[in-house]
Amino acid sequence: MTVNKLTLCIIFTLSASVYATGFIGPPMTGVEAGKWDFSIEYGSSSEDLDSLALSGLKYNSISEGDGTAKSFTTTFTGFDVTQYGVAASYGLSKDWQVSVKAGMASAEADSNGVSLDFGNNIVYGIGTKFNYYEVDDTIWGVSIQCDLMNADYSRDGDSGSFVRDSTTYNYSDSFTHEIDFYDLIVAIGPTLDTGGIRAYGGLYFHAITGDFDETKYRALTQPGNPGYSGYERYEVSGDLEVSSNVGAFLGIQLLFVGETNVKAEVQVSPDSFGFALGGGYAF
Repeated sequence: MTVNKLTLCIIFTLSASVYATGFIGPPMTGVEAGKWDFSIEYGSSSEDLDSLALSGLKYNSISEGDGTAKSFTTTFTGFDVTQYGVAASYGLSKDWQVSVKAGMASAEADSNGVSLDFGNNIVYGIGTKFNYYEVDDTIWGVSIQCDLMNADYSRDGDSGSFVRDSTTYNYSDSFTHEIDFYDLIVAIGPTLDTGGIRAYGGLYFHAITGDFDETKYRALTQPGNPGYSGYERYEVSGDLEVSSNVGAFLGIQLLFVGETNVKAEVQVSPDSFGFALGGGYAF
């Protein structure tokens, strides 16, 4: 009976797929009422975001028209995030728990063929889980997790010269890119709890809300005129959106004597992949 339920759980989970960030974990209350669970988590994932329509203002010091509107479209592909941190969960009742997490996340992306490395940044989040139906050793529940991250990256661009109004200028470009990232995952599904093993999976809704800001600064000089210093600058921004919102996940959690546990999870879609590992202790 247990083997058949485990098989059905795996088939259900693999029947649809898409990517989610972070650790979903078993979509059930895994902490007894009045107890705590502390865990260490690691996850790595990659996906494509929708193309961004950026718009903003352009300023310069060599001609009239400061504050000219500027807009263009940029791709945002290969958004890779690696997270590692700690989470604390508390059981409010038999069927309801809340949690907080904090850690570090490294992020990389490709924008119009340019590699952006946002480095390591603080990530933090809140979440909750609750059970709504139980039959035999299978528990159906809901998991809600929201993560927040802010990251920026500065890089040098091209340099050279150009002629404008019969005047030659030398230029040197630099860029600053910044993302404000809000990640929400609402998951629902069954957990097969045999006492020592929890096999879980289900469907989820994944939403990304955030901003991508880009600033380009062009420092200007004039050959033969060492006293001249000018600039051109534009500041543009657009809304981050994930390409896919609905999908599935699959994981397993092993429970040991002494209230310790370890867990592993995968998230897959046609154009992305994610996995997570973790271990915890309840008391």
